[in-house]
Amino acid sequence: MKKIPALFFTLILLVLFVSSCRKIDWWGGGVPPTRIYDVEQCTNTLYNPVHPFLFIKTYDAYTSYPRSIDASFFNVLPPDQLIRFSLKIVYRGSWIYLINQNNPNDTSLFVKLNPAGRVERCYGDENLSNHEFFYKNNRLVSYKFGSLSDTCIYDSYGNILAIKTNVPGGQGHFFQYDYSRKAKYQFYKDEVVNLNNGFTLLTYLGLFPELNPVNVRIKTELGDEFGFKFWSRNLINHQFDAEGKLIRYDVTVPAAPMPEYSMIIKWRAVWR
Repeated sequence: MKKIPALFFTLILLVLFVSSCRKIDWWGGGVPPTRIYDVEQCTNTLYNPVHPFLFIKTYDAYTSYPRSIDASFFNVLPPDQLIRFSLKIVYRGSWIYLINQNNPNDTSLFVKLNPAGRVERCYGDENLSNHEFFYKNNRLVSYKFGSLSDTCIYDSYGNILAIKTNVPGGQGHFFQYDYSRKAKYQFYKDEVVNLNNGFTLLTYLGLFPELNPVNVRIKTELGDEFGFKFWSRNLINHQFDAEGKLIRYDVTVPAAPMPEYSMIIKWRAVWR
């Protein structure tokens, strides 16, 4: 009879050992995490500076959340004049801090989350404009920056059709889709950006998944809604992997015989 407690104790140790070897060992119970995909790296091939263009992230293997990002913005030419950041990402309650990796006393961007875990506002240095964000049914519908505000317009399928600024002429970003094609995981950031580097950086971090469409995007334009477009590009030659993740597409000027550049997307499986 004395052997039974010893056997029982051995079984307990075995269970604890197996449990400690679980892949998702950071999960604390409740609803189990879901495996999804995050954009780890996005490359614009227009030119090849030393600093990542557009961005690359590193991850905490324990929680699967991004821990750093090297990023630049498609808004200044030539490439040696790119605005760029190397940032450490720190999570503290309802705040996310993006800290200059070369100067730990310099927090480049402060991000405040609402109770639902969505970005409520952000503010940062002179190269990252301050923003306040608004949602309806947990979907981004508008945001303010400085004296301006942008409105997000979606179609009935959930694709973002436009991000319009409250200025005469309805200036903004406008998108078109091939409604005969869908893809589960897509990410597009092929157009030039203007004053919204802070917002762009948050999209790099994957904090606005509703801006990633359901259908395949085939055109991006910037300018007046019904007038002159100073940026108009067709998106062609989309490539998807076996799981439906967009991994590459080409960007071309309308009627041009060859692509102007390509966008290459690398995804990472994470648990959220």
